[in-house]
Amino acid sequence: MKVKWVSFAILAASLVVTFILVQAIPSELAPLDDRSLLRYSVTGSEGASYEFMTKYMDKVSNFVQDSIPEMNVNLEIISPGSGGGGSANSGFGRVGLVPPDQRTRTQQQIADYLSKKLSRYPDARALVIQEQTISGGGSGSKTSLPVQFVIQNQDFEKIRKVLPAFFAEVSKARFSRERM
Repeated sequence: MKVKWVSFAILAASLVVTFILVQAIPSELAPLDDRSLLRYSVTGSEGASYEFMTKYMDKVSNFVQDSIPEMNVNLEIISPGSGGGGSANSGFGRVGLVPPDQRTRTQQQIADYLSKKLSRYPDARALVIQEQTISGGGSGSKTSLPVQFVIQNQDFEKIRKVLPAFFAEVSKARFSRERM
């Protein structure tokens, strides 16, 4: 406590080491897989009515319908759970896409396009979400596996090639477990 400047020097050194480590440690995130599915979550301003959200969500849905030719399903839900005390100022939508080999744009390109265009709708905040490549089932669910998998490799392309066969095996195991 008598030499207070030492604590600031230690703090600065810690910040520098943290920055260097963040840059040096590789990311462990799996690359996004094109699953032909996008979601968007919408939150209106506090106190927005159900009627307001209906008009807004219809605007968004019509935009998606008109501007994404790769779409084959467009589903919107307004005020999910509002009967049970949820808020009327929210909604979400799902956009199903045709298979990747029938599209000119990737799922990522469509998600980026949709994010950019929805940010221009000022009445509410919309967030476009892509389903993660590796996702777990809900806990306590009959269909959820009691095991979590971690697939690691230095080359993401190798993971991308192996992942479909891996998930097919997991699905087979899940299906046989459900039949028991």
